Amino acid sequence: MTRVIAVTGATGFIGSAIVQRLLINGLKVKALVRPCSRPKCFRHPAVLWVEGELSDRRSLKRLVSGAEAVIHCAGAVRGFAREDFDAVNVYPVHDLVDICNHAPGISAFLLISSLAARHPDLSFYAMSKRKGESALSAINPDIRCTAFRPPAVYGPGDREIRPVLKLMKRGIAPVIAGPGNRFSLLHVHDLAEAVFCWLNSKVSGVHVYELHDGLAGGYSWEGIAALASQALGRRILKLRIPLRVLSAVALFNVFISRLHGTQPMLTPGKVRELVHSDWVCDNKAICEDTAWRPGIRLQDALKQGLI
Repeated sequence: MTRVIAVTGATGFIGSAIVQRLLINGLKVKALVRPCSRPKCFRHPAVLWVEGELSDRRSLKRLVSGAEAVIHCAGAVRGFAREDFDAVNVYPVHDLVDICNHAPGISAFLLISSLAARHPDLSFYAMSKRKGESALSAINPDIRCTAFRPPAVYGPGDREIRPVLKLMKRGIAPVIAGPGNRFSLLHVHDLAEAVFCWLNSKVSGVHVYELHDGLAGGYSWEGIAALASQALGRRILKLRIPLRVLSAVALFNVFISRLHGTQPMLTPGKVRELVHSDWVCDNKAICEDTAWRPGIRLQDALKQGLI
């Protein structure tokens, strides 16, 4: 019998990459889709699109029914109020855990969290991700349950890091934090592969895993500029962005977003995340437990056009 995996956020950047990886390996997918996102759905005989909302338990029950595992990718990254993030990153996790606890056949639950959950004091987004992880403590012990904490994820379809990398292709590298600030990166294809390896592993219990692209010690903004220069074979101009300028832009962005009723990406909380000194991951545990190995580093992505 073909395995069925339930996925939220399947039309998003990370979720769509995970769905494609599952399909390549012959699995069936039940994917939750909001009515307004219906045009983003693609036709595939192994994908059943379940129309509904994360806030509607009936939709979540229809999604989970008949599946053996749930991969919760949906998440909010934009907003300026606590509720903007909790409504998507916290409450649906509680609902899904409760539904899975009472759904026959569910044996695994994976939450795509964020490395930001490591420092919940930095922003409402980071706090919501930590609270989402905390909801996993209520999972039935017979269900193996894991949270992935990826760092900054990039690749085709990314709307956050990809513009920066494309700017480097034009010869300009923004430098946002100090020379001592370091961070890990992960290509979306490697993240999707990690999900597949986890599904096929024998990991039991509740786990939280960090992931990165295999570069121990991570990157710096200056280092990325140097890698881009080497990979692209051109001189890269470093454009330093002072913290006070970034903070002023964030405040203005929030003001404009409130006027227009939109959800901002750059906020004071996001600035605190950006300039935090250490976003370096340790992927030893997930590599040992699932046999996953990352295969794409930034210089490879730049050379091969995987951005």
